[in-house]
Amino acid sequence: MVNSNEERTLLSKNFTPSENDVICSRGKVAQNHPGNIAFQANISNHVTEYAEAQGKIEKSVIVSNIINNVRSKSPNGGFVKQIAGQWYEIGTTNARERVSQALRDKLSGQYRSSSSSKRKRKSEINAKINDDLDAFVASNQFVSKRMRTMSGAIETHGKVMGDVQLEIMMNRMNSEILNELKKASTMILPSLSQ
Repeated sequence: MVNSNEERTLLSKNFTPSENDVICSRGKVAQNHPGNIAFQANISNHVTEYAEAQGKIEKSVIVSNIINNVRSKSPNGGFVKQIAGQWYEIGTTNARERVSQALRDKLSGQYRSSSSSKRKRKSEINAKINDDLDAFVASNQFVSKRMRTMSGAIETHGKVMGDVQLEIMMNRMNSEILNELKKASTMILPSLSQ
């Protein structure tokens, strides 16, 4: 596998991205750059063709055509990134990753590797973990009792106790709860072991 950092090409010190260059970074400056706007339009023009492609070879050809289109319009740049104040052309491997990801993001409902699909899966997993943990805490009398004791102590004594005393009390309760969770670890988050 080629190290994508080795593929980068240092551009001249006076290089400034043209309206045809795609700036590979996050943020409004890159997003609103004319080259990035044109790139997104180019992606939109090819998304149906990419979705209907029969295999990796056809998809690879589409990605190559988009890269060649960008580079032909900007022979001194193309897909550029600023690192430590210096501009680089990111190389073919990184350009292919950028184009492929942009196409998958446009087809987010069809690709598990799209950014929105990844966020959705992560959110669903976190919600399931939280539900399982809440169910465990509610079903475990020891943990529930410690949680109520801690809440009551904070409500009752929080105004008269100092920060250090509250921290000591919370650390002790947390330690007791964690020890109980360790004892019952086979019951915690059964959905993750499936």
